[in-house]
Formats: sequence, C-alpha cells, structure tokens
Amino acid sequence: MQGNLNLPLREQILLNGEWDEGGLVPVYTGRNVNSETYSRKVLVPVSWTGKVIKAEFQGVNFIADVYINEHFITRHVGGWNPFSIDITDLVTVGEAFVLKVDVKGMQHAPIVLDGKAHWPQGLSIIGDRLCGIVDDVWLRAYGKVGIEDAFIQTSFREKSIKIEYMLKNFDVRNRVVRVEADIKKVATGEICKTLYGPVTKLNAGENKKIGIDALWLNAECWWPDDPVLYYLNSRLVEEDIIVDNETRRFGFREIWISGKHFVLNGVRVNLLGDYTVFGHEVYWPLEAYNKDKLTDTYNELKKLNIRVLRWHERPSPQYTIDMADECGLLIVCESAIEHLKEIDPEEYIKGCAQWIGPWIKANRNHPSIIMWSAENGMVCQHAMTPEQVRKFGDFIRQYDGTRPVSYDGDGDVGDVTVNYHSVRETEGNIYDWGPIVHTQKPTGISEILPVLCYFSKSNDLEMNKWRQGIMLRGARYLYFADVRPSIYTWACKEMSGERVARVKNAYAPVALFDKEYDNLGITPFVKDELPKMEGGTSINRTLILYNDEFRGTRVTVEIMVKSASKVYAVGLETFEVPLGQHVEVPYSFQAPYACVDSFVEIILTTKKEGIMKFEESRKFKLIPSNGHGLSSDKINIRIV
Repeated sequence: MQGNLNLPLREQILLNGEWDEGGLVPVYTGRNVNSETYSRKVLVPVSWTGKVIKAEFQGVNFIADVYINEHFITRHVGGWNPFSIDITDLVTVGEAFVLKVDVKGMQHAPIVLDGKAHWPQGLSIIGDRLCGIVDDVWLRAYGKVGIEDAFIQTSFREKSIKIEYMLKNFDVRNRVVRVEADIKKVATGEICKTLYGPVTKLNAGENKKIGIDALWLNAECWWPDDPVLYYLNSRLVEEDIIVDNETRRFGFREIWISGKHFVLNGVRVNLLGDYTVFGHEVYWPLEAYNKDKLTDTYNELKKLNIRVLRWHERPSPQYTIDMADECGLLIVCESAIEHLKEIDPEEYIKGCAQWIGPWIKANRNHPSIIMWSAENGMVCQHAMTPEQVRKFGDFIRQYDGTRPVSYDGDGDVGDVTVNYHSVRETEGNIYDWGPIVHTQKPTGISEILPVLCYFSKSNDLEMNKWRQGIMLRGARYLYFADVRPSIYTWACKEMSGERVARVKNAYAPVALFDKEYDNLGITPFVKDELPKMEGGTSINRTLILYNDEFRGTRVTVEIMVKSASKVYAVGLETFEVPLGQHVEVPYSFQAPYACVDSFVEIILTTKKEGIMKFEESRKFKLIPSNGHGLSSDKINIRIV
C-alpha cells in the first residue's frame, strides 16, 4: 500500500515525519490536546516549477489555524475531515518554508457555543484526547489546469462505469483540455480499458464538472473473498501535452437494497460483523489499530467469519479503509454525528451540512465501504427527532447516491433502513424477535448484549459472551440484514476458547445449526445440563442450512451420530441453497440403545465441492432403554 489510495496519487510529499512541536497523532495517544501548535520545515522540489502547490490535511481536530512562514493564511473548522490550501504564491520552488498549524480542541467556538455543540464531534469518553492532527498531511503539486476530484461509480447491473471529474483552471487565461484515462488492474498492471472525456473549455479561475460514461462488460468485480482492485490513471491533455495527471484506486462493485435485503453484485448479502471505536483501548488493544498491525487484525476478524466492520462514533484514518479495500473487509463508515444532548438542533444541523460533504467525498471511492452510518443514537437519546436526523441522509445522498444509509440505534426514522441499538435476550426463545424485523426494509442491530464493563456493572457480562454465540443464530435465522455486536473486543483474548468457537460458527457462511438445540440457550455449555435422548427411540430434529458465500449453491450435509470413537449412524445429502438464504432440513434416526460413555454426539458438517466449510458438535445425555436390539445405522435427511 502506498500512501492514501482513495485520494489521488500525484507529485506529492508526505509530511508525517517529525514536527518541531506537537506531532501527528494517527492513533490517539492520550495527550489532552485542547490547544497545540505543530510546525514543520518543508523543502519545495525544484521539479515543481510552474505547478500549483497545495498543503492538504486529511484530518485536524477541531479547529486549524494555518500559517506559512509565520503569516496567518486561513482557519479550518470541523474535525476528522480533509481540507486543502493553495500556497503556490506563498512559497518558492527549491526553497524551504515553515508550515505551522495552531490546533484548538472541541470546546472552542464555533465547535461549541454557550455550552452547546454546533458541529459534529464524534463524542467519546476519551474527550479531548481526540484533538490534534489525526491523519496524513501532504504537500502536493497540480497542473495549472488540474483534476481536483474524481468520483468513480461502477454499476454491476448496467455493466458500466461513470466518472465525475471536477476540473479547476488555476490559470489567468482560458484553457481548453480533455480528460483521458486508463484503467489498470492493480495485480497485473494490465490496461483493461481506456476512456476519453469531452473537449472542455475552462475560463480563467473556473471550476467545472465533466463526466465520462462507458460500458464495461468484462470488469472483474470486487468481492470480500476476491477483492480485485483497479487503478484509474487520469490525465488532462492540452494540445497533446499532459498538463496534469493523477491515480486513484477503486473496485468494480455495486450495493443496493431489494425488499428487506442488501444485494452485492447481484448476490444477497447478510452483513454479519463487529464494531469498534478507532484508537479506543476499551475495545481493542491499542497496537491493533496501528498501521503496521491493522492488516493482521483484519485477518483475525475474517478468521472469526466477521464480514463487516463498523468504525463507530467517528471516522477512522484513511489507511484503515485502504487496508479494508485490500483484504476484502466490508466497512460501515460512520460520521462524527454522535448522541449529544447539549446541542442547538438547528445550528447543529447547519454545522453537519457543512461537515458531511467533505467526509463523503474523501471516502466514496473505497469499494469496501458498504454503507454510510449517518449518525448514532441521536433519536434514542432524545437529542433530535426522526425528521431532523433524516436530513443527514439527504445531505449524504447529495454527494453519493450509490450506497444505503443507516441511522444506527434509532430504529425506523422513515428512511431506507431500520437499525436498533441493541436487542436483549428473549426469555426462552432466540427466535422471538421476528416482529421487529421490517417486512420491506433491511433491519439491523448495532449491538447485541453488553460485553464491556462500562456498559453494565452486571455479573452477566461474562455470560453474555456465551450468549452472543447463540443469539446471533436467532438474529441470522430471522433475516436481520445487518448485525454488528462487539466481538473482537473480548475474542482477541481467547481466540482458541470455546466461546469464540461458538461465535465463529454462528457467523460461518455455510453453516448447519440444530434449531432446537440452539434454542436451549447457554445452559448446555455453562451449566452442564445436557438434553436427554432415550435409547432406541426415534429422534426427529430440524437443522438450518445457511449459504452465505458469494458463489456456489450446492451444499453437502453430513450428519453423524457417535459416542467416543464409535459411529452409530451417518447421513449424507446434497441440497441446492440460494446464495444469502437458508433452508430447513428435517432429519431422523433411531437412538442407540447403549453407547460407550452414556453421551451421544451429533456431528454436523457442511462441504462445498468436497471442501469442508463447517463442523459443530451437539452433545446429549443417553438414557438407557429396557429394550433390546440394534439401532439403525442410517440417518434420513430431507428438505422443506
């Protein structure tokens, strides 16, 4: 990975080295930065002669006063978001200048006025630890006519690509240019497609949006299990001379809603995942967020069958999304609009309207971002009305209409998705949540059960880690489309433990669950109260067979009844299971009259094309029978 790959690569210098004072804070270090000064001496390359030079900040929290050689240039308000400054006339190529940034924290005006928030803050219990320079800083060179933005939109349904360019004429004279672009596959460097835009006249100082639309019939899709990436190499040409060029990375994919389900590239997709707060050690160990460790963290999440990660409470640095693009982890990208109560709603909405545009534009080319989370808990915390928070979704769609929008924790606010903050365990039935699953919209759960100490002082926290592995099965059966409890928070400390195995199996894409056994809850695992099976009796049970992969609908089911090393009965059958769906599989067998150790195990296995996908054991206590004879060695399996 090279730099920030969602924003363009061009002639540039990364300024993330040592600053004379303060410092870059890519993982929030715990300093109480309510007011801080950062300064850095920077040499402008001679090769940038005739270029437009910009200082670009990917995130400064929350107010940035920028100086060049001690001369005040501008103030930027609003944390987490990128902004840029044209410093062409303030610096000299071949010479050094001093870039200084005075940073003020979230309690300063206009972020907060009269004790009430007017701008998004990304509220967290770690407060002003979030202040400072929190993402990359660049010095970058543009042509006198330059490409300022490129929004890459791919459509699986239409087999097409559309690019919206924003061009800027920085010159004092009119210019006539044309955009040309090559699309290269990242893995091979192969040029897959070449695009040509219209000849465009830009008056002096003019910004102009131009578009390129083209069919792309043989594009390879970006999938979570096969994250194919492309480079868009764009150049501005004037009279056969390239006056500006840049490179952006993207994936060809499309996400949409069909009824109460999400669809990715034509396949129904259930978003089974996790959430965390970037840099917050209560969730993950601090080193897990670091750039040199995060890929390993993502791989561990995927080994737990976690398909989607919600970066909660506030945006995370760009490298966290770049790495998700590369490894195929789906991302719910959340704003900094958090459940504040001390707000002036109308002024706060105005601040959010200014904040949302740069946030969306900075992230919208990432293929891993599957959904925008507009806000968190503003309605359920009685800070705003559903009508007010829906405005955030409308603001988002002004900049990106290609993804769904959720309102985490606020139920049904009247938009395209429904999302509950949490669902507690139902009394004696994990399938009792059906009435809250919307019949026409995807329904999500942001969190299931407290597993963190600051959510609850109950002694049930440890038991909740067992319950997660059971409750997730109920949510999955009921077609909750989007489930993201806190898992890695605790699972990272016991990766080989039985509780983690239960959660991992609950999320397994090609899973086979014993419906009645799961509904017993955690009792068989923590209280040693196994269900009973009487020897010689006919056993009739129901399995639930899931197929949440992205290809292949033939699934082979194997059921084995055994005790210790002795196998009493085996059943094998292959079924067609539509992608993203599940079917119920009744089966029956005759229980053994006696067994080796009075315990019977039913081993449930799934395979695709001979490859093992899932295995789980369910244990029973065998009650001896007065009858005699041999049990049948066959298991009858059918499908409904």
